[in-house]
Amino acid sequence: MTRTQRYRLATSSSMDDDATAPVHWATTQYIAEYLIGNPAQQAETIIDTGSNLVWTHRRWLRAGTISGVLDTEEFTFGSSESEATTTLAFGCITSSSLTQGSLDGASGIIGLGRGGLSIVSQLSDSKFGYCLTPYFTDTVGPSHLFVGSSAGLSPNNAPVTSVPFVPNPTDYPYDAFYYLPLTGITAGATTLDVPEDVFELREVGPGQWAGTLIDSGSPFTSLVDVAYQALEDELTRQLGDSLVQPPAQGFDLCVARMDLGRVVPSLVLHFGSGGGDLVVPPENYWGPVDDDTACMLVLESSDSTTTIGNFMQQNKHLLYDLANAVLSFQTADCSSM
Repeated sequence: MTRTQRYRLATSSSMDDDATAPVHWATTQYIAEYLIGNPAQQAETIIDTGSNLVWTHRRWLRAGTISGVLDTEEFTFGSSESEATTTLAFGCITSSSLTQGSLDGASGIIGLGRGGLSIVSQLSDSKFGYCLTPYFTDTVGPSHLFVGSSAGLSPNNAPVTSVPFVPNPTDYPYDAFYYLPLTGITAGATTLDVPEDVFELREVGPGQWAGTLIDSGSPFTSLVDVAYQALEDELTRQLGDSLVQPPAQGFDLCVARMDLGRVVPSLVLHFGSGGGDLVVPPENYWGPVDDDTACMLVLESSDSTTTIGNFMQQNKHLLYDLANAVLSFQTADCSSM
């Protein structure tokens, strides 16, 4: 039975407060698979917690500006075990000037942000979750997106860490984001000498905000400049003679690929407001860039915002509990779910 045939088994007219979708990885993004319309057409869209709108294009997109209309249509979500159909508002893109490959082969975006047009809001659900399989793995297993009653954590006895969300500003587009109370970062046994206030949600200009957010649609974590420089300096000190010449521009710190798990320390992200710590193993912030070399895949932010990207979220089962304004996460083997 093909994937499309499995989706066509759906006969229910409501989601019953529950939606699931298989998710696959493509280059730097995680892409959900579902059907739109009647007769149904395959849609593959980036899961994006930093966006409110669900939008798609029936043809391959090119990256740049887009235009279209807001419409409603039947959406069918599911897997080989269960399927469900509902009507959602979405943006139907009629023209674009996007560059080829900008969406890593996806036809649009499935917005999971805090706004009224996100899929979570339209389904009147108070929680959603996902578990992302690693970028670099020999195991080809799907990731998973869960909305509604299916969005629970894994029964694997792994410890659960919870962090409260920081209340959002009302200014667009910052009202869509999931801000977290990051207070500091530890590399190995050393806590970086970075002021807490560089991570805090704050207004940096009229209607403009900066802080720390988690975003499934951003590939790599980016740190505000002072934090990035502190991390680079500390890792340079710790890694010492293990550092090698970067094989290409754009990488600041690299080691021999075979040394990655041996010499690179884990990071710990510390959260305030009663939140716990997120332990980041080396493979969630360093990765292979050629056959011989692995490099740090953390970027220096181009503005005053720190963003926790999807690469740092690999093999973490995340649960967004919107009713209680809490993000919970636990380590998991996402490919086996």
